[in-house]
Amino acid sequence: MRHSKYLFFIFFFSFLVSCNNSDTIPIVHLDSYLRLYTQDKEMVLNAGQSSQFEDITKYVNYGVSLYTITYKTTYKGETIKASGIVAFPETTDNVPILNFNHGTTSLHRDAPSEDLIQYSFFANAASAGYIFVIPDYLGFGVSDNIVHPYYRSDITGSTIVDMIKATKELAEIEGYNFNGNVFLSGYSEGGFATMSAHKNLEENNISGLKLIASAPAAGGYDITGVLNYFLSLETYHVPYYMAYVAISYKTSYDWDLSLNQISKDQRKKKLLDVKRFEKEQGILKNIQEKSELTTKQIEELEDKFLSKYDSVYDAMLNIAIKGNAEIDDLKLQKKVLVIIEDICSKMKLPSVELRGILEISNNQSNGVELIQKTLIDAENVKDAKIEITYLGAPRYRLSLVAQDFKTAEKSLKPILEKIEKNVKKQSGLYNFTREESIKTGEG
Repeated sequence: MRHSKYLFFIFFFSFLVSCNNSDTIPIVHLDSYLRLYTQDKEMVLNAGQSSQFEDITKYVNYGVSLYTITYKTTYKGETIKASGIVAFPETTDNVPILNFNHGTTSLHRDAPSEDLIQYSFFANAASAGYIFVIPDYLGFGVSDNIVHPYYRSDITGSTIVDMIKATKELAEIEGYNFNGNVFLSGYSEGGFATMSAHKNLEENNISGLKLIASAPAAGGYDITGVLNYFLSLETYHVPYYMAYVAISYKTSYDWDLSLNQISKDQRKKKLLDVKRFEKEQGILKNIQEKSELTTKQIEELEDKFLSKYDSVYDAMLNIAIKGNAEIDDLKLQKKVLVIIEDICSKMKLPSVELRGILEISNNQSNGVELIQKTLIDAENVKDAKIEITYLGAPRYRLSLVAQDFKTAEKSLKPILEKIEKNVKKQSGLYNFTREESIKTGEG
């Protein structure tokens, strides 16, 4: 997620493409603007030649004028002001907008409108023939009174698009010819921001803005997946990213994250997840030590498990229940399979128990025999263990144990239907009363 000058320039100058015409719109989004300076083509060339990015000078076609702007956008249903910088190529040609979105920052001084030394150099990219738009992001620049809605797609996308609208208005005021074409780009958080703006433009079909292409790079697009990955690491050197997301979501969604708002069941589930993760790491360490695998090899083994299962723990449970044949397709080394089999044989499997009282009677001369046969037949079931015990005529307790409640319920229904059908076929009486279901093992 870190911002990189080097990656930016490689990324940006490989993204240059052609352009078209646009419509005009009333001045409704732009709030204020300030022209900071104008550099002619020669000055832009000199800046490029004196930097480590001398190769970019071949893209320099025009001088550049740099502006800071404030514009109107929406946050939590209210109109607020946001800011950023805009660079115009000094030409009368019809030119497109290129929006660039920077990587993660947490410091106000690093916002584009604040760090003009760095971003004015970036803004020279406008010399290639683009109106170059760099937002501060909400929470920075003039909106530094709010918490940055880090990785909030809806807010980020609408804010960027609002700045593009304001830039279109500024172009009209200052006499620059915007052709209506829009290009989006960004790196790291900027990649995520780019995809968010792309989504907003596509969904809203805004008059006068035609999305031509976008280049989102290295963004954390799968928030849940990224955070789970970070949490799975033994050591993560920039944990503030995780806190950043949590604080952003709490603030922008107005979440109450006090422990009082978390149910007992939720806390139990989270604790169980943590315990299972710890078991996973213990299992992998055990396999590594006994099979003498390298760190790279054990990571590859973990990846193989995750290609088929949601977690290593799920993989082990399935192997424990179904045997090593369950992972034949993973083509693991024989010595590894032997160790896995040993580990799985000692695992305590998760289980649940469904219980209830059967009331069955049959007044025929051989009624007892018929009832016995019906109940014995009922005990032959796949994916579950059935036990029926005599409590005293005409009552029997039925106990069904399975891996989970879904499997148990699926198994119980046809069993009861079969018992009821046989009893009534024999002109007997049938009734079943459910008792409380229980977990018999956590796994």
